[in-house]
Amino acid sequence: MTYKQSINFILGLILNQSQESQKSWNAAIELQNRFYEKSQQYFSFYLCEFFGVDFLYQIIKGNPCLHRFPETMSRYIVQTAATLNRYYQGDPRKLWENNPSNINIELQKLHGIGKHKAIQGKLILFRILNLPFENKDIDYMNINCSAMLDNLERDIKIILQKNSI
Repeated sequence: MTYKQSINFILGLILNQSQESQKSWNAAIELQNRFYEKSQQYFSFYLCEFFGVDFLYQIIKGNPCLHRFPETMSRYIVQTAATLNRYYQGDPRKLWENNPSNINIELQKLHGIGKHKAIQGKLILFRILNLPFENKDIDYMNINCSAMLDNLERDIKIILQKNSI
């Protein structure tokens, strides 16, 4: 997974709240495109933290709005950026590099990502990285996330696409 794809993954996971997952993954890419248009700089978690919540709010709230809760999502993303910058050198891949089986625990340290999204993120990441799933995660997903499982391959294609700036 490239750095850019890891950004798509984290942003999409945060934005995947109260809206269809496909819209969330696409919104992550559009957010990065708008960020570039507004700042003339490529999205990074360092720049995201530097520019702050108000800047990101204007991007998310643009036309069309990328999420129905732009203020909350802006805050979550900037707080996540601060966490990633402080503990992971601004690189989301460092969340799972050393111990991918604990990715769901690491993801829950980020703002806007609870248990359900963390397990979803783990499932997506394991599929992308070609790692075996743990039975407890599969059982949880089968009980709680059957609709998400149906869309897994589509979501992965969006995360891995290269059309973001």
